[in-house]
Amino acid sequence: MPGRSLCNRPVTAGAGFLLTPARALGYVRCVSTAKIEITAPRLLTAGAVFVLGAYTLLLRLPVLFSLLVVSVHPFGIWTFLLPLLAFTAFSYFLPFGSGNPHVAKLVHALVPAARAGQEGFVVQLTLTPRIRSDLRAWLEDADDIGWLSFTPSEVVFEGDSVKLRLPYEEIRHLEAKTIGWRGLFLYRPRILIGIAQTRQFTALEVTERSSWILPTARRAARQMYERLAQNLAAARAPAGAAGS
Repeated sequence: MPGRSLCNRPVTAGAGFLLTPARALGYVRCVSTAKIEITAPRLLTAGAVFVLGAYTLLLRLPVLFSLLVVSVHPFGIWTFLLPLLAFTAFSYFLPFGSGNPHVAKLVHALVPAARAGQEGFVVQLTLTPRIRSDLRAWLEDADDIGWLSFTPSEVVFEGDSVKLRLPYEEIRHLEAKTIGWRGLFLYRPRILIGIAQTRQFTALEVTERSSWILPTARRAARQMYERLAQNLAAARAPAGAAGS
């Protein structure tokens, strides 16, 4: 069902259509100048989630193999080093095990800006409250995947099922955090953005999803956070200070 826009008439903070998660598909909600459009997913379907799970299984196989070897051999230096090496490799390639190569492939096929190499980031988007609540939401913590970019005035997300334009003045909180147990608390690629003046969503989280190895993921996440923090600071600066 195509998205319907409520932006063609004034919308006040206490008026307009309430976009609850159950009624989210196919509507656009505008509060001030923020816009979000949610439609049915085309790429991030159950099949795509299955492929992402296969990446996770593939990454865990060396660890499982090392434990099997240890269990059938007497204790020695190799029975100690083999699981350690396997776990080190597992940690180093955590982004690969999250299915990032497949996510990047889907996003580059979806968004022209990503294919053209324009400045931006391949990310997953998770909204609060979640717009997905089925088994897929339990298996994959992303509500959507897409391309995140920054203009001088707003954050822009072009995704598979979500289109979002968020002015900096509507951001009330910005925080970098770990992705929790999925990333073994080893790196901080998730950015939490608190949103003001919206009835539907109180926050959104973006996570970098193009890197294959841990150092690259950390570096990309830091660049994304710093770019957003700089733009947010510039938007909040007085006109005179911004021009000086």
